[in-house]
Amino acid sequence: MTPMAEATGAIEPRGLTLVGREVLTGVAQLATAVPSCLAAGVLAFAPLGPTYVAAGVAAGLCCLIFAAPAAALASGTAWLIPSPRSSTAVIQASLLATLWRIPALAEPNVALAALALCVLLAGAMQILFGLGGVARIVKFTPHPVLAGFLNGVALLLCLPQLERYVSFSNGPSIIHPFMLVFMLALAGATILGRRFTLKVAGALFGLATGIVGYYALEALAPGLDLGPTMGAPGAGHAFLPALPFIGLKPTDLPRKIVPLLPDLVLTALSLAIVATFDTLLTLRVAQKTTGRPLRPTRDLVANGIGNCVAALTGSLAVQLSPNVVINAYKSGGRTALTPIVGALVLLAIVLTLSPQLGAIPVVVLSATVLANGIASFDRWSLRLLLDTLLNRGRVARRHAWHDILVILVVMSITASGAIVAGVLAGAALACIIFIANMSRPILRRSLRGNEIASKRMRPADAQAALLESGPRRAVLELQGVLFFGNADDLADRVVALLDETDMVTLDVHGITDIDISGAQVLIEIVANARRRGKWLVFCSVPPDLTRSIGELAHGDARAGARIMHDLDSSVEWMEEEALNRRTANVPHVDELALSALDFTHGLDADELALLRSRLTARSFAPGETICIEGDAADRLWLLTKGSVSVRMALPGREGVRVASLAMGTVVGEMALLGTGRRSASVVADDDVVCWELEEKEFRALLDEHPRIASKVLANIAREMARRVRLTSEYLRHALG
Repeated sequence: MTPMAEATGAIEPRGLTLVGREVLTGVAQLATAVPSCLAAGVLAFAPLGPTYVAAGVAAGLCCLIFAAPAAALASGTAWLIPSPRSSTAVIQASLLATLWRIPALAEPNVALAALALCVLLAGAMQILFGLGGVARIVKFTPHPVLAGFLNGVALLLCLPQLERYVSFSNGPSIIHPFMLVFMLALAGATILGRRFTLKVAGALFGLATGIVGYYALEALAPGLDLGPTMGAPGAGHAFLPALPFIGLKPTDLPRKIVPLLPDLVLTALSLAIVATFDTLLTLRVAQKTTGRPLRPTRDLVANGIGNCVAALTGSLAVQLSPNVVINAYKSGGRTALTPIVGALVLLAIVLTLSPQLGAIPVVVLSATVLANGIASFDRWSLRLLLDTLLNRGRVARRHAWHDILVILVVMSITASGAIVAGVLAGAALACIIFIANMSRPILRRSLRGNEIASKRMRPADAQAALLESGPRRAVLELQGVLFFGNADDLADRVVALLDETDMVTLDVHGITDIDISGAQVLIEIVANARRRGKWLVFCSVPPDLTRSIGELAHGDARAGARIMHDLDSSVEWMEEEALNRRTANVPHVDELALSALDFTHGLDADELALLRSRLTARSFAPGETICIEGDAADRLWLLTKGSVSVRMALPGREGVRVASLAMGTVVGEMALLGTGRRSASVVADDDVVCWELEEKEFRALLDEHPRIASKVLANIAREMARRVRLTSEYLRHALG
């Protein structure tokens, strides 16, 4: 019983039942693989002209007949069936186009022999890749490089199909409008067909739909130009080409093939790299989908063996395709019968139905290649670009643009045909960006408590005390990657600050990664702070670092590390801690007297009594709304106990906290300066006790006791001026 069967409780069939299932699986995998083989053959042989369309199709089919079973059997996993794909066919087409432009080499026998030798070298390189452990190295390739490579190959697939029907030489002009419309519509139908279950392969659906549509339109509108069909393959009327090296004369090898070896080796390297990438990515997808352990080293060697066989039969490189592999597995393929039956059935079809195969329209195959190209575009890179343009944060956007730059460089070079150069250039650029990010100073900015304040409003004496003790609090804004190269510098800076301060905030919103050395240094810094009885506060922790930094916050509750949501809440906590330490030996006052408020500064006892007669005592429970944004501004509140938060409704967000007011401050003072509407809502943070002064009562006080009212207005003016200064300082810090 297989691991999957054990996991699901299913019983694997045996005997004739197993044979029947394997036979059906071998036939089913053809539905997925054959359309891709046809498209790859047409694409690879396109530089030789329209007369070689059938030869290209024959080459693709022969690789599926001979090379695919050889590779599947060598891997030991029967459902890992490789097939020709457009991503490697476009590289082979580039080689043939280069050879065809050289008059001495513009012979079909020489060109096809050179192509076969290139595939043979690529197969040998893949075997060496597998034996040399490249399967383990490739996983370290930066994802933007891989995404750019996939997008470049996708462009190489799409653009030639469009150029068949659209000319760009003297400005864009459509050469064959009906063919273009038909191809685009069929490509769209093929892509939609891939949304079906694996029992109906999308490519086969598109191929069948295209053939039916082609002949239906030809019957309904005989004058409609939809292009030719593949035609007969040549002698023997079977889609079985002659062996690539058979037609080569003995004198051609030293005179024509040997001078091409440098170009053939480079092209073979491109083929080997592309086939290796595709194969390893498919193995990752297959392992995740099936839950079965695979052997990348052996499977990569097996793919190389398949390409060596392909060089001797059809001259097209083969590699694993997720669609073919997953379809073969889910259809039940488990033994060697799957690839063998598939090969025999396809061989029988080729030998008996060559005229029918020759009737396949060329435009239908072009649509299949176009659909493959569109499906090859990397979705992650498209989402990255969209998110970066719309809704990514400041630091995330900067790093996203770095990734996009790598993608564009690799894509543009790869789309020009220089596959290896594109991958190497992208890898080099990714390394340069990585080194540049790593070499950036870890410390972006350092501030003390007298240079940065929270949005919490306090009485003037408390604010003055915080200004005086500001040098005992520090904020360090960090950026980049915290790694072994800069971790010690950060440790030295924090340890030096702990000598001068009581608490230090590390704003880590700009940190993109922390390596093991950086994590160890943070542990040592926290331990140092705990031994000294001091605080290290982390704020704005990115989601990816929440767990690693969160583990530092455990320990002695009197000192060590804390985690805060953002910089403002961190600064506010440090300010509260500083005020608590300042009043540690002073008896705690739970509620302030009216005379202790800044609002009543300068009033004597009689004046204070007259003012109190105009006030109403109020209390609010935690979370209770004191006033709502948009309400009439007709009263204010003097906080004698508790604190409140000021919240505003912003576009796309509700109840954003923009400030807080502590015990001893005034809330809603604009009510005394003129009528209007509340610009924000006020909500009680905890149990709040306050005095309420209505606007009409103040007007009466102004008429009857102008001296008292003028003192109150002067106190309000001083408080508003102080708040404007604090707001200006906050904005100056926020804008950096």
